[in-house]
Amino acid sequence: MTLILNLLIVIGISVRVIMKRPSPGTAFCWLFIVASFPFGGLILYLLIGDRRLELSRKKRFDILHADFKRISN
Repeated sequence: MTLILNLLIVIGISVRVIMKRPSPGTAFCWLFIVASFPFGGLILYLLIGDRRLELSRKKRFDILHADFKRISN
């Protein structure tokens, strides 16, 4: 049972990391952490690996990011 749960965690987080398309180094690190320490890696990924922004915060971030790109060019 533990082996199946271990495999499901590794596969689930791996698919999630790949679908989010982070930089290759970031993706490799998360895949390595989750494959090495499935339960601890899952908790760590849920705490700091998945950055979710509310819609209002995302809109503000997009505006600030556009302004920054305009200023830096």
